Amino acid sequence: MTEGAPNAVQVSDRFHLWQGLSKRVGDVAAAHRGCLTAAVPEPEPALPPSPAAPPDQADTPARRHAKNLFEAVHAVTDTGCSINAAAHQLGLNRRTVRKYARAATWQECVRAHCRELDRTHGLVRQFAAMLDARDAAPLADWLEQLATSRLPALASLAKAIREDQPAVVQGITTPFNSGVNEGRITDLKLQKRIMAGRAGVPLLRHRVILMALLRRRFP
Repeated sequence: MTEGAPNAVQVSDRFHLWQGLSKRVGDVAAAHRGCLTAAVPEPEPALPPSPAAPPDQADTPARRHAKNLFEAVHAVTDTGCSINAAAHQLGLNRRTVRKYARAATWQECVRAHCRELDRTHGLVRQFAAMLDARDAAPLADWLEQLATSRLPALASLAKAIREDQPAVVQGITTPFNSGVNEGRITDLKLQKRIMAGRAGVPLLRHRVILMALLRRRFP
């Protein structure tokens, strides 16, 4: 690349940076899935049900119960009811009520039960802040936190990013991305699926060229 385009600047795509981080976060969550169950107490019969919500692909009994606890506790404590009174009214342990009452979200209660998940959440928020501000100054320190996190998934991500760090810095600080290329690839795959078994390469070629022309005229 440097020989063919010596003035070109390599830029890592922000979408793929997020995708790589998301995969590693998923690995961390899978490795500590026991914390998710342990963080949520067993359902108690006195707990009022929460309003029905649309189904979620990531929905689980533990997640639903945590959300129900959070909503039920805040429905009582947000009216000014004390922790003791709320615990008595809901039939819950006082410590459980206090934990959920002090939390801003139900996920916060789960993270508080697992230092690894809480640390991972903080690192994700730091990376999001870098992208939002287009500021790569904290990147080196962030990578060091990943490398020393004692979480293999995050440590391997730090190693991968360091191997291509200049391009990652460009991806964070510049407006360039591979969105246009990804769109063209999607167009090509779409035409291939539409034409599969129906026509030969010449017609497919004409359709691809026509699609590219239309994209230029009507972006």
